[in-house]
This record gives sequence, C-alpha cells and structure tokens, in this order.
Amino acid sequence: MPALKFGNPGLEPEEVTSFDISTEWYFAEAAIASIGYFHKTRTNIIAGQNESASLDANGLRETNPECLGGGLWNTAVQPNVLGNPDSVGLGVDVSSVINDSAETTQSGIEMSFQYDLSNFKKDLVWHLVLVY
Repeated sequence: MPALKFGNPGLEPEEVTSFDISTEWYFAEAAIASIGYFHKTRTNIIAGQNESASLDANGLRETNPECLGGGLWNTAVQPNVLGNPDSVGLGVDVSSVINDSAETTQSGIEMSFQYDLSNFKKDLVWHLVLVY
C-alpha cells in the first residue's frame, strides 16, 4: 500500500559551503594537465522521513483511529486483505521530507590530462585495424 505523502512548507534550502583550488599547465597546443583539490560542507540536507503504520499480532494494519503505534488514520481506505474488509478506515504509512540536522563533508582531488592525438591519426587507425 502506498504511503500518504505530505509536503513540508517549512523546508529550508540545502546549503553548501565549498572551497576549490586548482592549477593547470598548457604544455602544447590543445593539451593540458591539471590537478585540483576541493572541500564541501553540506548542511540543512533534505531527507525523506517515513513513519510506518503499526501491525497487530496477526500482521494486519492498525484499526484504532488514534494510530498509537505509528502512521496516520485514513478514513477513505477499504482494508481488504490488510484489515477487516467489513470496515472503512485503516492506519497507513506516512512519508514527508525534512531538513536533516546532520552535516556532511566531501573532499578530494581531481586530475585531468588532455592531449591532441590528431597528428597520430594515421598510425592510430592502422593500429586499431590490426588489433581488431
């Protein structure tokens, strides 16, 4: 059974503070070698929050409108196999989004190398034909 999904009008935007530094070396026409370092700190991360409806001893969904075990009472649901099919209403899962209080960091090194091989086109094509 799908969960009830709610928006969150109080949701704050995710914030990222980042630092990047890099150096590049153009050692020939259309050729470059570069290396860089980055560090990012993320706060106010947007995360999903799920609350499952409780199950009774028989594995059926909550039939108490107060939903003391979790979830939310939905008066429009016909229980069918999840509860008493002769009643209307059932505890259902609830899903929404929140701002997580956790902070994450990412850092690393990025490297790149580019060199124009068009001057070797004839040799490369011949080599690829031989390999194939």
